[in-house]
Amino acid sequence: MTAIPTTNLEPRKRPRQKRSTVTVAAILEATLQILRGAGLAGATTTRIAERAGVSVGTLYQYFPNKSALLHAVLARHLEEVASAVEAASRAHRGA
Repeated sequence: MTAIPTTNLEPRKRPRQKRSTVTVAAILEATLQILRGAGLAGATTTRIAERAGVSVGTLYQYFPNKSALLHAVLARHLEEVASAVEAASRAHRGA
């Protein structure tokens, strides 16, 4: 039986300064834009970095691989969906 390789899906580091937070947000937004336009096959780290206006090295400072980047995009989306559901639930409580 062969071992299943595991992929590190955790970011390399978390942004601490406002500039870093803006950079990571730009990378995540660029990832979504590339995915929408070119699909998963077209979503290369080079294209994503270029769209975000950062170097590939900067992208890799925060995300160790493409899978970790995609995981972060999905996690952000799921957080937004959960927040929207919670807000709707609070607004309609007792209705």
